Amino acid sequence: AASLTQIAYVDVSTDEGGTWSTVYTQPGDDTWGEPTFDLKTVPLSSYAGMPIMIRFRYSIESGFLYIDTGTDYGWLIDDIQITNASRLSIDSDTVVSTNSYSFNPSSSGTYHLSAKPFNNTRGFPVGPLATVTAGTVSTLELWRIGHFSGADLDDPLKEATIWGNQADPDKDGLNNELEFALKGDPNVPDAGSVLPETTQSGDTLSLHYTKHRNEVTYSVKRSDDLNPPWDSGNVTQSPDPAYSPEGTVIEASTTIGSGGKAFLELEVNSP
Repeated sequence: AASLTQIAYVDVSTDEGGTWSTVYTQPGDDTWGEPTFDLKTVPLSSYAGMPIMIRFRYSIESGFLYIDTGTDYGWLIDDIQITNASRLSIDSDTVVSTNSYSFNPSSSGTYHLSAKPFNNTRGFPVGPLATVTAGTVSTLELWRIGHFSGADLDDPLKEATIWGNQADPDKDGLNNELEFALKGDPNVPDAGSVLPETTQSGDTLSLHYTKHRNEVTYSVKRSDDLNPPWDSGNVTQSPDPAYSPEGTVIEASTTIGSGGKAFLELEVNSP
């Protein structure tokens, strides 16, 4: 039971409870009211894209009222459902003094971001939500981000000349995949300082390089005349790069054949 001045409200706030707007009301009717739970639908489409708070408020305005704690009095609420919405939890609350913010979540997934401006200690309403999907970034992708501008990386036409694996922007003869594997700088001609070294002792030809990255596969192949096929079958690598930590110097060796010639090349494959 509820009187005409006992009113149920549903309110919405867009400023974290600073102010509230009523989106639904239902006064009592001086009777025993609805005998069973009845489905009520409250449209919230006008708040699309905005973080909101919802409260259920039962107000006694004035005059005659029913007072009791039994289930036949007041407002009973059950089975609240909000569709086409996401529950917003505070994963990170960061204060910045510039107009940009770098979001680096601890795990992949979908996140909703919003900004709340402040003037000294006075806060203003929270802005609209921006939905972003965070995923894992490979070491190669992080390396690209560190060496090339966002404008270049966003331009697919520059893959062949600037940021792609086969591109050689500094024109030093090392493509970006080799620069990444050998820890070179793709924007500085540095082939002389990062390329493997070769030595010869008797009839043994050796190539020395450093395994810089665990996610890269390093293999060394041999040819007798610089022509295909290049083959790794007669090359021994010590220690085995597949089981060596980053920073290990690897020696790849082969025996020079009866022709008196042998050539070694380092091949890398990044994920």
